[in-house]
Amino acid sequence: IPSAVARPGTNQIALRVHAEVPRSGALGPILVGAEPVLRDRALRDLFLHTFGPAVVGVTIVVLGIFIGVLWLRRPDPTYGLFSATAIVFGIHTGMSLTASPPLPQPHWGVWWNSLYMLFVGLMCLFCLRFAEVDWRMLRRVIVTFVIAVPIVLYAAVATGVAGTAAAVVRLCGILIVLVTLTQVARYALRRRDTESLLLLFAGATAAGFGLHDWLAAQVAAELRPLILVPYAGLAFLLLVGWIHVNRF
Repeated sequence: IPSAVARPGTNQIALRVHAEVPRSGALGPILVGAEPVLRDRALRDLFLHTFGPAVVGVTIVVLGIFIGVLWLRRPDPTYGLFSATAIVFGIHTGMSLTASPPLPQPHWGVWWNSLYMLFVGLMCLFCLRFAEVDWRMLRRVIVTFVIAVPIVLYAAVATGVAGTAAAVVRLCGILIVLVTLTQVARYALRRRDTESLLLLFAGATAAGFGLHDWLAAQVAAELRPLILVPYAGLAFLLLVGWIHVNRF
């Protein structure tokens, strides 16, 4: 059922077409208007949804490989955890930008969410290690959660509740990040130096972006929400950049 809606203050008309394509996809708003206006809108969307996350993802992977080489020369578990976190982050960003998934559904959805939670788990372990927090129970919960995610999602697929289970899994990941963030905050208040404050900033940014994306995913009418988690890597890039400038 198409309906044309004029946008006040512009020469642009949004032709909204509501179409249902069961188990396939959907058609979002079709914008009709002056070519320069639509071109600017298209370029902005291309940068925010595709080019920006791709650049950040590639940069973080390169940084992760660099830190991994440094870890091989100086076997500090903190370096190893950050290297693994950065590489998994970049791979997951690449998966999110893939036009044609190499795996059929439901496997693609299961492993997209599983890799996402692996990134979350590694990030939390890195933050705990960096903040010198020896909370064994939380570490065990994180490791168990990451291992259990694909099992839970495949069980959800078999019982027909895959979408709900994926949303609950991602929400649990956000809760784990928030618990970890409380420990990072205590560390930052105790140390009150640039490194600890940057760690708190990076963790808070990741948690905030993750919560934003989770809420955006719950809005069924929003076909292509702006996903912010790929940009969380910039905060960790700032953290590691400062560490290397300060220490080396």
